[in-house]
Amino acid sequence: MKALTLTLAAATILLCSNAAQAHSSKQYVASDTSFSTSVCMAVVQDKPLRLTKRLKEFHITRARANDIVKCNGIDLATFASQHRAHKSIAFLHLEKNANNSITALNVK
Repeated sequence: MKALTLTLAAATILLCSNAAQAHSSKQYVASDTSFSTSVCMAVVQDKPLRLTKRLKEFHITRARANDIVKCNGIDLATFASQHRAHKSIAFLHLEKNANNSITALNVK
């Protein structure tokens, strides 16, 4: 029974480590050295510090970045979401909250 438990535990650990390696082994290649490409690379690599440097270099605020930069033809928020760049999304304040609404209340 102990051998079976140990075997299952070892298999689980092995599978988890392989999944983590597969996620981190993605390689992204920049097509050029333009501003937009450097911002997109910083987002996809989830590197807020690098992203800050690029935006400052070209005098673009975080608030304007989503309007200005297009990555693979889509806006920055969608691109970051597709690549699960959580740090970049938080840094750029790109969270989309569908629960924001205003309702009028009749108070008697």
